[in-house]
Order: sequence, then structure tokens, then C-alpha cells
Amino acid sequence: MVATCSPSGRSASLPARRAGALAAVALTAMAVVLPSGSPAEAWGCGNAPCWGPGYNNGYNGGAVAAAGIIGLATGAILGAAVASQPPPVYAPPPPPYVGPPVVYTTPPSVIYTTPPSVVYAPPPPVVYPPPAVVGAPVPLPPPAVASAAPPPWSPAWYNYCSSRYRSFNPNTGTIVGFDGVTRFCS
Repeated sequence: MVATCSPSGRSASLPARRAGALAAVALTAMAVVLPSGSPAEAWGCGNAPCWGPGYNNGYNGGAVAAAGIIGLATGAILGAAVASQPPPVYAPPPPPYVGPPVVYTTPPSVIYTTPPSVVYAPPPPVVYPPPAVVGAPVPLPPPAVASAAPPPWSPAWYNYCSSRYRSFNPNTGTIVGFDGVTRFCS
């Protein structure tokens, strides 16, 4: 349970009051149980060490009880000290940012004028070629240049194709072009 403070500054928590009372009782018990002097005297051995036959190997129940009471007292003191701490005090938040004052000014007066007049010249007239007469004859392309090859299957044709093409076959009259296609020699 967390200790809360009353306006008078006193601890209002019941567990904190109990811890303080318990600490006072523990300190009193320590003063009664632990006499001043050497540990051997406290254990009832006089000035001699407390081990050997008849001394229970140095074990004394009173010393154990005293150590427990000391631990209890120390815990009670520390618990009371922690419980009696005042609550944390937090700093107030900083004030909100207030920037420089905003000054509104009137915009400068604008005088609108009419743009200068622009006179556009009319575009030049478009001249189209005269339309073609419907039904007029269409001129033919120039005739192809006749090849110098003689008419097929003549002796001159055989001489011409065999001298011009190495792949000429006189039985079929065909040649094999560079593209691998077989054509008639003409």
C-alpha cells in the first residue's frame, strides 16, 4: 500500500504507522538480547571458543533468534523509511508557446487596365491542286528493262545460264539462289 500524506504533512497510512512501531520494538529487543562483549561471551562460553564436546558444535539457538530479530528490525526500519517518503513532486508544465504577434496589413491596391489590343491578320488562303478527273487513264509505271537472257530451252539459253550461275541444273532449267530457294533461270 502506498503512503499518502495529509495536509498537515503527517503520514496517514496505517501500514506506515505499524512499521514505525515494529521498528521501535525490534530495536528494544536487540538491546536486550545482545549484550556487549565478545561473541563467545554472548553465546555463554566465557572467553573460550564454543566448540568441542558439550558445546553442541558451537550452535546456540539464542544467537539464531538474535540474528532473526536483527534482520526483522533492519527490514522494519528500511520499510518505514521507504513508506515515509513524501510523494514525488512534479514540475508544472511549461507555458504554451505564444509566437510573435501577427500583423495584418491591407494589400496594395491594384489598378486593373485593359490589355493592349492586338490585331490579327487573316491567314493566307489555302490553295489546293485541281481535282483529278473521274475516269481518266492512270499513267503506267515505266516498263521494266528486259533481261539479256535468251528464250528458254534454246542452246544460247543453256550457255547463258551455265556461264552465269554455278548452281544451274540443265535437266530442270533451275538455279539455287543465295537464299536457298530454287528458281527457274531467266
